[in-house]
Amino acid sequence: MKQKAETQSAATQTGAQQERPAPLKGVRIVDFTSVLSGPYCTYQMALLGADVIKVEHPEESDQSRETGSDRALNKKRMGTSF
Repeated sequence: MKQKAETQSAATQTGAQQERPAPLKGVRIVDFTSVLSGPYCTYQMALLGADVIKVEHPEESDQSRETGSDRALNKKRMGTSF
């Protein structure tokens, strides 16, 4: 019985390590950048849990959208390749 409890405890710890809390959860970021390093930085912040609001010029979108790997999404100005 003791061995079973230890196994369950180890499984719980492993699951806890995989589900880490997002350190930037609850943080809102407004991104006015338009060249690779700025959008990449805010992308990383979003992966860490931040709520990123991207603001772009209506006629000149983020340069990264035009140079992404998916041409169909790029034509719709939705490409997100970094």
